[in-house]
Amino acid sequence: LIPALMALYFATICYIYKLLIKRFSISFTYKKIILFSIFWLIFEVVRSNLFTGFPWNLLGYVWLFNINSAQASSIFGVYGMSFFACLISLTPVLFFKQNNNFKNKFFGIFLILLFFVNYFFGVFSIDENYRKNLSHLVKLRLVQANIAQKDKWLDEEKYQNFKKHVELTNSKPLAGIDAVIWSETSIPFVVDSNNSSITQALSTAIPRGGYLFSGALRVEEKGEGDYKIWNSMFVFDENSVKNYYDKRHLVPFGEYVPLHKYLSFLFIDDVVDKITGGGSGFSEGEGAKMIELKTSSQNNLFFNPLLCYEVIFSREIVDENKIPDFFVNLTNDSWFGPYGEPDLHLALTAFRSIETRLPQLRSTNTGISALILPNGDITQSTPTF
Repeated sequence: LIPALMALYFATICYIYKLLIKRFSISFTYKKIILFSIFWLIFEVVRSNLFTGFPWNLLGYVWLFNINSAQASSIFGVYGMSFFACLISLTPVLFFKQNNNFKNKFFGIFLILLFFVNYFFGVFSIDENYRKNLSHLVKLRLVQANIAQKDKWLDEEKYQNFKKHVELTNSKPLAGIDAVIWSETSIPFVVDSNNSSITQALSTAIPRGGYLFSGALRVEEKGEGDYKIWNSMFVFDENSVKNYYDKRHLVPFGEYVPLHKYLSFLFIDDVVDKITGGGSGFSEGEGAKMIELKTSSQNNLFFNPLLCYEVIFSREIVDENKIPDFFVNLTNDSWFGPYGEPDLHLALTAFRSIETRLPQLRSTNTGISALILPNGDITQSTPTF
C-alpha cells in the first residue's frame, strides 16, 4: 500500500506537467525538460515533508555511483542533486528527437559539460585530510552483535542478547578506548536516570574513564497508569547515565500509527498493539541535540546522535547554531533480512556526511556498521550478518 501511495507523487508530476505543456503550448524540448525537472524537484520536497515525510531513495542519491560525482551535494544538498540528475537523465532526448533544432543541442552540450564540471569539482574538493579521520583524537569501538529480529525481544532471550554485547565489547582489551558504541535498542530493558542496576550490569563494558553509547527504551510516568515511551540513545559513564537523546523522527506504522488518537474508536487499537508492541507507540523527541565527549587525550569533542531512519532527513540532523565534530548513528536493519535495504540505508547515511562535511560512526545490530569520512567514503565496515 505504501509504494502505491508513493506512486501518486510521480503520477501527479506527470499530470501537471502534461496540463502545462498543453495550456502554454510549450514546444521546445529543452523547455519541457527544465519544466519536468522543476516539478520533479518540487514533488521530492513535498514527499519529504508531507504526512511526516518519506525522503527515502530520492533521485539525487544516484550520484553515489561515483563518490566524486556526489561531492556537489555539500553545496546543493540532495534535492539540488535530484534536480541535476533529472536534467542529465533526460539529456539524450535533446539529441535524438526528430526535427531537432540548435537550441536543444546547445542545451544538451551545456548539460554534458556540467556533468564533467560536477565530476571534477568532486575530484578537487576531496581533501586528503579527510582520510586521517578521528583516530588521532578519539578511540572508539563499534559493536555489531548480529541478533536476529525474531529473537531480539523474546523474554527468554533478552539476558543472553545483553550478555553477548558485553562479551563482544570485551573480546579485545578496553584499555585506551574512549567510548564503546552499541546499536539501536541494544539494551533490551527500560533505562532511566535512576536505574542503578542497569549501570551496574554495564560496568564491565564501559572503558575506565570512558563511555558507552547504546540504544534503549526510555520511559516516564505522566500520571496514574499513564506512560510515555521514547526510542532513545544513552551515554553511560562508569557511574551513571550522563546524557540521552530521544529519537525525533519516528517511522510511521513501525514506531507509531499516524492519527491513532483520532481513530481509536475503530478496531485499530489491536493493530497498533501488534505493530508497536503495545500502547500507542513511541513519543517524539525534541530534535537535533549535541552531546559533549571528554576523551583521554583531553580533547573535548561534540557529536550529534542519530537513530536509524531519521538519518535520511537531511535538514533535521544538525542544529545550524551548533555544528558537531561528528555523528553517531545507531540503527537496526535486521527487519529486512538478507535483502538490499542495509546497503541502501548505508548509502543514504553516507550522503549526510557529504552534505555536512562531517564524519560519521554507524553501529548496527546486524550490519552494516561503518566509519564514514566527510567525503562519504566508507573506510571500514562490517558485512551484513
